[in-house]
Amino acid sequence: MNCPVCQGNTGENANQCTECGSDLTAFEHINAVSKQRSALKKASITLGLVLLIAIVGWAATFMTTKTEVNTEIALDSKQESVENDKQVVELKEKTEAQEKEITELQEELSELLATIESSKDDFEVEDEEGSHTVHIVKEGESLWSISEKYHGHGFKHDEIGGHNELGDPHYIKVGDTIIVKH
Repeated sequence: MNCPVCQGNTGENANQCTECGSDLTAFEHINAVSKQRSALKKASITLGLVLLIAIVGWAATFMTTKTEVNTEIALDSKQESVENDKQVVELKEKTEAQEKEITELQEELSELLATIESSKDDFEVEDEEGSHTVHIVKEGESLWSISEKYHGHGFKHDEIGGHNELGDPHYIKVGDTIIVKH
């Protein structure tokens, strides 16, 4: 497997890149979600085909029923129709549930990809002042959201602004380099 960050060879089932030291567990999770999504898509297609076959069967049964057929055969046909209707409803409910699960997995995948993308340019540094992260500001970020990302809450946004000597801490622009102390 190649590291998605540095494109270096990491070996199979590696949790960390040997060349750049990137944590690869998020990529493993993305691969797992993608496989689940593929399996759910196949299951949805299969259920859709079964539903289509059931509808075609029901339609064929309905069209071939003749008005001269005796009462007993007509009752049997109605029972089959009711059973087919129940099967169609069950298949439709299963399909809807799987589509909802696919949507949830797609949202989770999007969040994971956004997290990975946002952390690609960040790197940690340790010097005589201690450990800190150099963060490159991305579209839509504020000191509050950066504080939430690194401290778990936004209440240290003033502290981040203070040790970065920003002219106006309420205005940062895309591409600015922000140092976040740990």
